[in-house]
Amino acid sequence: GDAGNALGTKGEKGKGGKKGEAGPESSGSPGKGRALGVGDVRFTGEITPDKKLVRYEIDMKRVRRGKLVLGIADGRVYVDGEHVYTATDMRVGLKNMDQPA
Repeated sequence: GDAGNALGTKGEKGKGGKKGEAGPESSGSPGKGRALGVGDVRFTGEITPDKKLVRYEIDMKRVRRGKLVLGIADGRVYVDGEHVYTATDMRVGLKNMDQPA
């Protein structure tokens, strides 16, 4: 995905659904994203091939811009309306590919 997707998205993928797109809360920061870590992940269900719709929600808690853009967020995954995963303190970094290293 693009950098906008990396910092602030809501989306869904499934039958008739759309792949996640940057929402109005997107930071618009350019660059290539890399996962840096996660605080806690909880599983209360699973995604199996017979399911129709997977929806994820990302709540941005903080975005820091500097040499490296850092986003920190909490997220949830739903499958066919059932809440199945929760992740807290997910961290993603963006390196602006237009700037020299």
